[in-house]
Amino acid sequence: MTPEHYVIAEKHIGLTEFKGKGKHNADIIDFSKSLGHSWVKTDEVPWCAAFVGACLEETGIKSTKKLNARSYLKWGKRVWGKPKIGDVVVFKRGNSNWQGHVAFYAGETKSHIKCLGGNQSNMVKVSLYSKSRLLGTRRAELPEAPPDIEIEENEPGEKELEQAGSRTIKHAKGNKDAGGAVIGVGVIGVLAKALEYVKGLGEALGDWAGSINIISNALTQLLSLWPVALLVCGGIVIWRNREIIKARISDEAKIGRLADD
Repeated sequence: MTPEHYVIAEKHIGLTEFKGKGKHNADIIDFSKSLGHSWVKTDEVPWCAAFVGACLEETGIKSTKKLNARSYLKWGKRVWGKPKIGDVVVFKRGNSNWQGHVAFYAGETKSHIKCLGGNQSNMVKVSLYSKSRLLGTRRAELPEAPPDIEIEENEPGEKELEQAGSRTIKHAKGNKDAGGAVIGVGVIGVLAKALEYVKGLGEALGDWAGSINIISNALTQLLSLWPVALLVCGGIVIWRNREIIKARISDEAKIGRLADD
């Protein structure tokens, strides 16, 4: 996948300095201004580093924000092995120890590196630079995505099941009327629902003409709730008793094993 900053750089291919005294391309000057160098007023100020920095910053990647090419020798991380499209390449220029050229890696031949950069023959284009002049290849240090968190689901062992069974029996012994309480809750719920209908009935009795229909509907609704309530309560009681029986069997088996020992 082609890096976003490289795609942005490609869009500027063909951008060139204006010829003629006093004529300057504002788009080129803006590369420097976007990095905080508002003092730049002409397109004659070396702008290869400004072009690289502006493309990086536009995609949210921090640049050196400097206008000297060799500042990128300490940027990002060093690339070992074959570069990738969009990596930053830095070359020496002239015989000084401070001059240089910086651009984006766009490929290579046996002896040269293809570079997409600014201020290459006074314009943005792809040019060939000798590998003998290469000072370093760097790559942006992007934040790594957080690792996926896997939650282990552990199955309970025999010991844990026996302990859970014992706690269930103790709980049942301390609440002998647990089944009755469940049924009671179900009945209370039904009665509460019935009271709502009764309340609605009382408010509506002001209209005697429809009182018979109101009473009939209320009774019908009330009766229709009883089978559902009984089924729910019965199912809860059966389930609770089943768990208690299983727990008791487990405890009795445990006691039997201890007796055999």
